Amino acid sequence: MSKKKERREAARMKGLERESTPETHVHVHHASKQDSTHGAKGLKAKLMHIYETKYMMLMFVSFAIVGLAVLQIGVQMAMTGDFLTKGVSLKGGITIMVPDIDDDAVIIENKLRTQFSNYDFNVRALSQAGVQNGLIVDADITDNDDINSFTQAVADALGVPRKSLSVEIIGSSLGESFFQETLIAVVIAFLLMGLVVLITFRVIAPSMMIILAAVSDILIALALTNLWGVNVSTAG
Repeated sequence: MSKKKERREAARMKGLERESTPETHVHVHHASKQDSTHGAKGLKAKLMHIYETKYMMLMFVSFAIVGLAVLQIGVQMAMTGDFLTKGVSLKGGITIMVPDIDDDAVIIENKLRTQFSNYDFNVRALSQAGVQNGLIVDADITDNDDINSFTQAVADALGVPRKSLSVEIIGSSLGESFFQETLIAVVIAFLLMGLVVLITFRVIAPSMMIILAAVSDILIALALTNLWGVNVSTAG
């Protein structure tokens, strides 16, 4: 074979290699995509298998979580006398709103705590569109003299005149009545929900399970609220 024919044959073989290489990449990519799809389907199938065959174990896990929530609520009642952390609107106290202030809430709270360490209060920022435009101070103070002293201390800490503060006082009896009305509303809501579920299913067993699921959600949410130290008020 002449050198000219050898060069043509070599060029032809290189052309064939270039044409076959993209197809190889496509096949490899398609195979890897199929493997990942099969892997996702396999994981989903495993989870569905556990859900369908290990439902008793999952039910015990749910009951364990509910039991821990009930335990936490019991500890909360033993330590504080209430099953939740009440805000000012539920136990009575004072709420002070200061508009057009961009002072740091933590710094102001630390200043006030040095003078009123015996009271439970918190300072939080008011914001609009991500920009702070005021402060709100909540305190469980019900004595008139202490309310006047606390209001003046807030004004001094912020460096504003006292008349610029918006003060709302809620008596302890009014806060307790709010709390009692809230409990009554919750009980009535559960009774009506149970009635609707019973009418829908007309069988007691599934109806009780649905109501139990709703109760479990409330108990777990209440326990987490207590753990995080969130003050519950009439607003939520």
